[in-house]
This record gives sequence, C-alpha cells and structure tokens, in this order.
Amino acid sequence: SPDAGQATSARFEYSRLIVSPIFQSAVIGATVVFIFAFLAKDAIDKSLYAFKFPWQILPPALFALAVLAVIRLRKELRLGLDVAMDVVNHFVGSKKQFPLRRAISRRFYDALGHLTAEGRSPHLLIIAHSQGSVIAVDALMDDIWNKPFVKGQKPLSERVASMTILTFGSPITHIYQYYFPNDYGAFSESSIKQLAGNGRVRWLNIYREDDPVGTRIEGPNESFPENVSMPGGGHLRYWEKEILGADPVCAHLPGGKAI
Repeated sequence: SPDAGQATSARFEYSRLIVSPIFQSAVIGATVVFIFAFLAKDAIDKSLYAFKFPWQILPPALFALAVLAVIRLRKELRLGLDVAMDVVNHFVGSKKQFPLRRAISRRFYDALGHLTAEGRSPHLLIIAHSQGSVIAVDALMDDIWNKPFVKGQKPLSERVASMTILTFGSPITHIYQYYFPNDYGAFSESSIKQLAGNGRVRWLNIYREDDPVGTRIEGPNESFPENVSMPGGGHLRYWEKEILGADPVCAHLPGGKAI
C-alpha cells in the first residue's frame, strides 16, 4: 500500500462495506447453519423432533442480544445509520423539489457568497468531509466557477484569484458514482472536466486506506483530483495531526507550509 501522505494514481479495490463486519459475519454464519440443517433434515433422528423449544424465552433473549449489539457496536451502527440517512436525504427527491437538500445547498452558497464578497478574499479554500464533499461536488457540477451561483452576482472565477478544494473521506466515486451513475456519471462528461485544466483551481482528495465509505475519486484525469492515501483510521478520524499535519495537506491550510 502507498506510504502515508503519498499521492497515487494507482487504483485500489475496496469493499463497499458499510455495515459492521461482525454483523455481516453473524448473518452469513446463521444462513450457512440453516442451509446445512435443511439439507441434513432427512438424516436427523425423528425422535429429536419431539424436543420442544421454550419459545417464551426467545423474545427476551433476542432483546438482550440487540441491546448488547448496540452497546458493543454503537460506533459502527451509528456510522452505518448516518451514511444511510445521508444517502436517503440526498435522493429522496430531486435537488429542485426536495426542501432539505435545497436548503443545504443554499447554506453552502450563502457561505461562499459571504467568504468571496468583493475585496474579502483572493483565495477560496473549501474543506469538505464525507457528505460535505458531495455537496461541494454538486456545486462544481453546477459550474459555480464559471456561472453565477446567486442571481445578479459574479461567478467564483471573477470573485477570487484561485480556489482549492480539500475533500476527506469522500463517497463520491465509491458509493455515489457506483450506485447512482445516472445522477453522478463520469466527471469527464461534466463541467468538472473544464476545471481539470484550469491552473487557478486545485483539488486534493484525502482518504484513509481502511475507510469503508470514502476512498479515491475517479476524476476527469489522474491529477484532478490529486488522490492522497493515508494510514488506516476509519471514516471519522480525519481531523488528526497525522492527516492535517501531512505535507500534502498542510501546504494548503492557512498558516501551513508554502506550496
């Protein structure tokens, strides 16, 4: 695997696993047991069928197991539920018709408008994690660099001298482009392709090697975005010194090393 902080163009295959491995192993194990029991039913002594299972203890036992699972796997379950709800909220309706998705985009555009008000900032830095990267990419696909994102105002290309996008743990390619290709097709066929050749725009995508949600992003070419792999740490541990202090990332942060 690549060294920490190494930009890489190699393609790595990751399992699209969101649910806890322990949960999946339990389901697979139970399925195998039932299959073998069904196949071996004729070889089982008929007298065993006379055994009566105390079904009254089953509900409290299942409840106890469920509580134990929540306590032991709460982080994994929470991550799975958060990812599922992000996807549901994103696709339950079209961007123009679904109020929640439209409101989220509006807040993002309002923040951009405030940060790039005339004379306020010569450089725009967008930092987005997980679903936030999807919101940022949606804006790029709407071509906010070349087109006004607020009626009557200038596009970003006329408001700032340059723009850098830092995405962390982005599910764009790993989940959205894989499962929803009609909404998130290849970037080589979208307005993002034009940004790839723009010297004023940079995009760095950081991902942990064991992140089950966000991995490398397949852009319109190998250098846009620039994919940087980091040591394992899951989907949530991106705001740590080993990530933010790594040379490829630190160079783009305020107060970081010069690029």
